[in-house]
Amino acid sequence: MKKIFVLLTTLALLTLTACISKDAKGKLEETTTPPSTVVVPETPVAPAVPVELITNGDFSASTGWTINQSGDGDPWGGTGGKIEVAYNTGAAVVTIVKGDSTVNYEAQFYQTAPLVIGKIYTVSFEYSADTDSELVFSLEKEGGNPCYLSGSADDKKAFLTASTTTKTYSNTFTASETNDAAKVVFLLSSAPTNAKITIDKVSLKEATTK
Repeated sequence: MKKIFVLLTTLALLTLTACISKDAKGKLEETTTPPSTVVVPETPVAPAVPVELITNGDFSASTGWTINQSGDGDPWGGTGGKIEVAYNTGAAVVTIVKGDSTVNYEAQFYQTAPLVIGKIYTVSFEYSADTDSELVFSLEKEGGNPCYLSGSADDKKAFLTASTTTKTYSNTFTASETNDAAKVVFLLSSAPTNAKITIDKVSLKEATTK
């Protein structure tokens, strides 16, 4: 009888201990707060700034640009062209010393810049004149062909009329070939003799896409 009492007492203690342990575990599970997840925001990466491919496009110095002109005559039928360029208060002022030519390329104001096939570029500049003057702009391979500017015509050169109102020209195009020395050129010999054409803020950059 004594052994049975001891056995029953032991079983009762074990049952009570199990219930207490279960109850304590349940309370612990109920009151324990799971650890919070800390989200570290990613550091935004600034977009690459397009590289300016034009040297001295604001004409703050008298460098980076070249004059090419035929002078007293042209073997392809022109009458000759001659210009002078002054870098005046941050702009290029082109005086047409001899103009009114039947061809526009006898007097050129230019520099070269690299293009890579398949890349998209934007070229732009501001222009004006003291009298209405034809201003032809091209971005081309030396010799004039091909012209890389976008356009529907076979001749993609930009035929512009410079006036006393400052205008902005802009053209976005895809380079059709790689050219380390593409010619960024203003063709000026068709403008009137003694006209003064002002060119400023010339820029050529790889176009940005969103």
